[in-house]
Amino acid sequence: TFTAVRSQAPEIPVIILSAGDDVAMALQLIQEGADNYLVKSSCSAEALTRAIRFAMVKHGSNTRRQPTEEPLDTARVVAVTGGKGGVGATTVACTLASELRRRTGEAVLLADLDMHTGLVAFLMAVESEYSIMDAVSNSARLDRSLWQRIVVQSEEGVDVVCSPSTAGSIVAHPEQLGQVLATIRPFYRWIVLDLGRLNCCAPRILEAADELVVITTTGIPALYETKRAIETLRAAGMGDRIRLTVNQMEPLEGCPQKDLRSIFGVEVSTVLPSSSRELHEACIQKKMPGRNSAFSKEVGKLVQAIGGPPEVELRKPTLAERFRLNRKSAAQPAVK
Repeated sequence: TFTAVRSQAPEIPVIILSAGDDVAMALQLIQEGADNYLVKSSCSAEALTRAIRFAMVKHGSNTRRQPTEEPLDTARVVAVTGGKGGVGATTVACTLASELRRRTGEAVLLADLDMHTGLVAFLMAVESEYSIMDAVSNSARLDRSLWQRIVVQSEEGVDVVCSPSTAGSIVAHPEQLGQVLATIRPFYRWIVLDLGRLNCCAPRILEAADELVVITTTGIPALYETKRAIETLRAAGMGDRIRLTVNQMEPLEGCPQKDLRSIFGVEVSTVLPSSSRELHEACIQKKMPGRNSAFSKEVGKLVQAIGGPPEVELRKPTLAERFRLNRKSAAQPAVK
């Protein structure tokens, strides 16, 4: 029975609960992959609970690193950058990575390449003693095992590589960052790069990106700086990869969305709502915005714009199905 279960569901932890107190059999099953072996006559509620928890922890630690154990197809790289500072690029990058992970269930990396703020670690509620600079300094010998020590996993299941803890004190050479990106790209299905504001390192990194998410607000300074950034990207031959996203952090200030096309020369992919309150609450709770929040729903549209899957709506049961379920529940005896 165990062999059949293991062959059909190798990723599920299995605990053997048997009437036989056979040490040899127990050792054999453990060697073949069972997470624990309990004897019915001596199994208490506490022992069973403890065995289940240990199995879940063991299984969870294995699955968290599963994305880097086997080579995957080359990841789709999405670079997120702001036309100017303070337009919410990091918030969008974190929410985008979390939505990709939730919708696809695939391996997702969020890389903080903004050396001036280090805001990704704060928003994703993670702590790590290593940063992207540790990967850069070891780029010549960087492999899956070393990479696993550098990244940390968020509550949403996203692998996060942080920027240095001392903000702005270190500048990574674009060629070195490009080498690290090329090394880790086979480890993931999706890689989200938070570049912060467009800087001197960005063009070299952006060359490797499949999608360029450019964030702007509708404030005049942001519109001016974003226009310059887009012109730079288009001059570098990256215009077809731009996904312009408007973050409505303030009122529209007399600039309707229809006018943005004429200002920037590219279509607007997504307009994010003003969600200061819910983003504030998420920061206090050290969580990403909920899947049903207005902000996450609009970021979901951005997921689709970059080639990700649409949201799968759960089908509501029909009246006949609800009637059958109610009858079935009423027919079951009460449990004392």
